[in-house]
Amino acid sequence: MREETPIETETLPEQVKRYMTFIQTHEKYEFVSEFFYQVTWLDLPMQNQTLSFFVLEFRDGFKSALTWEDDDCKWGVGGWVQVAHEDADITCSPSVITEDYFRSGRPANTFMEALQILNATKN
Repeated sequence: MREETPIETETLPEQVKRYMTFIQTHEKYEFVSEFFYQVTWLDLPMQNQTLSFFVLEFRDGFKSALTWEDDDCKWGVGGWVQVAHEDADITCSPSVITEDYFRSGRPANTFMEALQILNATKN
């Protein structure tokens, strides 16, 4: 089991605080309380650069999915993918988290809509 490391909230980046507010606001929604895993930092290699950003990760056993908010406050929802083992990060090899994962993500207008898509596509 992964060791939890407490973090001082005042040192968190604004996007992490924003994401955690979304989670806290929706924690009574069964999907969030059961499957929210963590806020994840990604360094995504692109053609000529590396794109770095935060995403919300949801986990159901050895399956994991990401959702993210774009610059227009709209949401993207990625598909569920297999992770290597229970303690593996979604980016651990073999990982299918690539530019294509995000380009093929489904759009959502709200965080709740993103959660509903994740829930509907979980199996």
